[in-house]
Amino acid sequence: QSALAYPLLVLSAGIVTVFILFSFFLPRIASLFSNFTDIPFVTRLLLNIANFFSRTWHWIILIGVLIALIVKRLITYEKGKYIFESFKLQLPVLGKFVWYSEIIRFVRTLALSLESGIPMEKALKLAGDVLGISTLKKEIQRISLNTVSEGRPLSYGLKESNFFPPLVANMIAVGEESGHLERLLVEVAEYYEKRLEQQTRIVSSLLEPLLILIVGAVVGFIVAAMLMPLFKLSTLL
Repeated sequence: QSALAYPLLVLSAGIVTVFILFSFFLPRIASLFSNFTDIPFVTRLLLNIANFFSRTWHWIILIGVLIALIVKRLITYEKGKYIFESFKLQLPVLGKFVWYSEIIRFVRTLALSLESGIPMEKALKLAGDVLGISTLKKEIQRISLNTVSEGRPLSYGLKESNFFPPLVANMIAVGEESGHLERLLVEVAEYYEKRLEQQTRIVSSLLEPLLILIVGAVVGFIVAAMLMPLFKLSTLL
């Protein structure tokens, strides 16, 4: 996930830069074109957007802060937290990262607990407590209560669950049958760690140049739109 830090930083810097340009810089130089009778459409559109931002930038910031505070408040409630977590997991890229991270955290903690001699029920509780997704925590509690506490293997409950990939349940089943559950849990964690690292590298390698290209295109468009009237004027002289 740290590999995504730079692309996200580029995106944030680009958004802030464009916001400052439209809100403060472009409106100030718009007066240069006040005497122009025939402004190109692209330039006129750009100036209209800049004028809108210059009049409403404080409202945009205020609304953004209010939305952030409302979301932060809503996720303190169980229903709001469930909606937010479901939305996060449904995101095309971020959702997979969150899901892989939760699986890794769960199996790593479970393996460490079992290696320390902690009984399965308590180990499941410890593994569930480290998860960040409340829905997944409840699912672990349900599996512990309805499966493990009744003497059935953990893999049975995982296979019935819709929250865990079949690979996790199958690997745990092999570990239970062979008596090497802790080692198989570690292998599951390592497998998903490799997948997470691979996905992160791919997304980072694609996202970074794409963001730079988008930011460059926006800035280039702004510069071109501001220069077009000057070029047009020079052809008339």
